[in-house]
Amino acid sequence: MPLTPRNVTGPDLAPLNPPGIIRRWNKTSKPVLENPCASPLFKSAAPISDVPTWIQADDPSHLELAYLGQQMWRSIDVMFQGLATYAHQAQTSVA
Repeated sequence: MPLTPRNVTGPDLAPLNPPGIIRRWNKTSKPVLENPCASPLFKSAAPISDVPTWIQADDPSHLELAYLGQQMWRSIDVMFQGLATYAHQAQTSVA
């Protein structure tokens, strides 16, 4: 099958946001997460035990947030559904 932009790109990461990741982390009993900066071949990085502090200190990219999210949801599709639900709940609680 020839490679095209449609079959080599992943989902749009724009819906990933720190409040959604933090909310999920709190909801899943604050697990220690693998640091997206760690690489078994190149370098090590301390695990993340306090997600809000790490986010504030490191200003992670959408890709790094996706890496954290994938550790807390069973699939990327479920992650995006959960983030959409959190966003909707946040909007309706403000109104």
